[in-house]
Amino acid sequence: MRGGYFEDIRSYHHQWLFNKKIQIYIIIFAFIFAVIALWFVPEKIPIHFNALQHVDISITKYMGVFIFPTLMTFSYLIRQLHRQTYFLFYSPSTVNWAGNIKIVNKVFYMTLLTI
Repeated sequence: MRGGYFEDIRSYHHQWLFNKKIQIYIIIFAFIFAVIALWFVPEKIPIHFNALQHVDISITKYMGVFIFPTLMTFSYLIRQLHRQTYFLFYSPSTVNWAGNIKIVNKVFYMTLLTI
């Protein structure tokens, strides 16, 4: 059966995840959790073991704890940039070429700032 009750539930079930405020709250919570976790992790976190189960590679606790919240923030910023460029080129109001050139320059400079 296509449509109907089950597709409405499925679309509503994941709809909250694409809300900008919810995404920002999740990122803030990840950073708060990382700051709290700093008190409980050792100074060196092993990330690779050899065949004899000796530690080959270890990282500092700051790198280990903050890498995922940082990646979450970076991916959120890239997603926002993607949304801006998508609506720039695919929205029906792309007839105003002079305004679009200003927006393209803005997106270009935002891209340079995120690098």
